[in-house]
Amino acid sequence: MKGVRIYDNQNKTYDRYTAVFTNKINDEFVYLGMSAHPFHPQGFGQHGFSPTLIDRPTWKHLGKRIKFEALPIDCQKLVLEELKP
Repeated sequence: MKGVRIYDNQNKTYDRYTAVFTNKINDEFVYLGMSAHPFHPQGFGQHGFSPTLIDRPTWKHLGKRIKFEALPIDCQKLVLEELKP
């Protein structure tokens, strides 16, 4: 998927999945931290903003890079909602 890189830290933290959006919005880069069920009342799905890409020059702190299709369905929905204009 263009414009986003996905990472999985394999349950090392509650926000297991991170989506890093590569296009600036208002001079900042957006990223999402998510649990497997970000819409559940006990789940987690939160935006973050950074002046630089949080996965460059290294992404090891975010876990292993994965394909979008490897995300749980609810995480896919959250990422797609963020990409809507």
